[in-house]
Amino acid sequence: MVLVRQYCGACHNVPSPDILPKHSWPAVIRTMADIGKQRTGREYIPADALRDITALYYGSSPTELPALPFDEVPSPAEAASAVEFALEGLHLTRRLAKDVLDDGRTVYGGDTGA
Repeated sequence: MVLVRQYCGACHNVPSPDILPKHSWPAVIRTMADIGKQRTGREYIPADALRDITALYYGSSPTELPALPFDEVPSPAEAASAVEFALEGLHLTRRLAKDVLDDGRTVYGGDTGA
């Protein structure tokens, strides 16, 4: 974990290996190394350290993540509420336009111009 704290922890909080399945870590670590190289203009993580970090995460992670509990199917009203909540959040963060039509219906979509 010393190498992980030294290289990975220099940019972000060090993630626990159990947040991703085993097969995901090599690509994630390679991507992070590429980002480090882009930001510094050089190989930020030496090849031997990159190999050791990848081995640590690969060896310490689960083969697959447990399934999320899903006990019941939401009603159509609950599903509609969840979608509206997400859309309104996108609108409030200026990522999605919102129009209220003359008949009172709300339409989301399009460019916010932001």
